[in-house]
Amino acid sequence: MQQYHIESDDFREYIESRLVYLGTFGLEDSVRDDVDKSIQLIKYGTLLGDNVDRKKGAKNQVNIRMVTGDHMDTALHVALEVGIITEEERDIKGIYMTGEQFRTAIGGWERRWDEQS
Repeated sequence: MQQYHIESDDFREYIESRLVYLGTFGLEDSVRDDVDKSIQLIKYGTLLGDNVDRKKGAKNQVNIRMVTGDHMDTALHVALEVGIITEEERDIKGIYMTGEQFRTAIGGWERRWDEQS
């Protein structure tokens, strides 16, 4: 093998000419059909049409939060896609969080298991 100076163009060309691209893949779990409708029923007590003002139902709404074991960007994307949050709500602290953040937020808790169930 010829000797190259590590910062030379010849060295870079030598190294880059021997690289092998192995591949890239991505996985996406699709959101189940009608999850957005379930979210609307829980959050507002009714299905919302395109022309319904979400703020009018706010006084009776259930606050839904996205808790994820995944990446926070994924949680944000899914929460927006299924209607857990609106684009305007995306920067509200605590509206989507990791499982660890959720456990910290609720304080002490005890896990119980009922063998009879």
